[in-house]
Amino acid sequence: GAIVFGGADAWVNGGSPTAGVLGFALKGPFKGFYETITSAGMGAAGPTVAGWVDWVYMLSMLAIGVALIVGIGVRLAAVGGAIWMAIFYTATTIWPEFNPFMDDHIVYTAVLAGLFLANAGRYYGLGQVWQRQGFVKDRRYLY
Repeated sequence: GAIVFGGADAWVNGGSPTAGVLGFALKGPFKGFYETITSAGMGAAGPTVAGWVDWVYMLSMLAIGVALIVGIGVRLAAVGGAIWMAIFYTATTIWPEFNPFMDDHIVYTAVLAGLFLANAGRYYGLGQVWQRQGFVKDRRYLY
């Protein structure tokens, strides 16, 4: 029951960071959709997931996290985070087991929307320096 970072089931050792949720937590009307696009199923050794799913998940989480922490590309990261929250919500958090109106995914999406609307990286990060760069000035989506 203990979490072992870098253990035998870690991604760096061939484990899958998405196999648990895709193999055991999918429910509701979108279950078949997510199983189809991720090739999630039960194999002899447990849930199986297409390798690209783990890469997309881990790299996008890294990019979103770094952008939000550093304050560069906060708007793009907020949109990406909101998309992931919608995916998590529709894949695992379906009524009646969970409250569909005050779920943590909805709260996180509201926080991300606030960061987007407030242009938070400009005030609490390196966003102000980033927005002065020539290639960024004409591309507001990179703010």
